[in-house]
Amino acid sequence: MITLTMACSIVGFALTVVQANNGAGRHRGDVPADTYQYGLFINFINQPIYLFAICFVKLAVGAALMRIATVRFYKLTIMGVMGFMLFYTVACFFVSIPLSGSVSMASIS
Repeated sequence: MITLTMACSIVGFALTVVQANNGAGRHRGDVPADTYQYGLFINFINQPIYLFAICFVKLAVGAALMRIATVRFYKLTIMGVMGFMLFYTVACFFVSIPLSGSVSMASIS
């Protein structure tokens, strides 16, 4: 689980570097429109990667706690929190999907 988190983090960092090269962190007026739009598209791609990376960290910590939990109540509580985090992350992912046509590669090129 931690390996998956690290992979998501590395990919997210690489995309953040691409974002910075395409206008992230600069004022809107200082960046050409096409470059800025491409940077926003990369930002749109990057957000779910970090969303799932954070979930994977929490699930990994929960899995580690499961190994040391001795009382059945604690195990059920940890599994409940892990299940909720997984459900919450998937729900956030599907809620954040834009309506059809609001993001397209045709508008970037």
